[in-house]
Amino acid sequence: MALFHLLSIGADPSVLATRSDVLKRAGYLVSTASSEISARQVMKEAGFDLVVVCHSLTLADRRKVIQAAQESARRPKIIAIHREEREAAADASVHSLDGPDRLLEVIAEVLGEGTQRISRLEPR
Repeated sequence: MALFHLLSIGADPSVLATRSDVLKRAGYLVSTASSEISARQVMKEAGFDLVVVCHSLTLADRRKVIQAAQESARRPKIIAIHREEREAAADASVHSLDGPDRLLEVIAEVLGEGTQRISRLEPR
């Protein structure tokens, strides 16, 4: 199974740390960014298979991050975590209340992993 590199972006440090932990426990290589500016810089320095954009960023910053991802050389897939309105430019959206298992399911679908990856979190 391939190791996918994900970039998780969000302005809330505790949510960002928790999401990063969930993604790492699911077997992904994870980098984080806490702002639109840092996300754009990280995307210039490294290639990512998937970008997860959190609703904790402002709408303007979310759109800038999505645009930067779409224009990057590697053209990663994009998942937007939303509270209300879905982000049309993203490859997929997950509601913030759906929980980590649903996020992992959507990530697997978007990356084309199908049933190869266990998408449920196992207890530590």
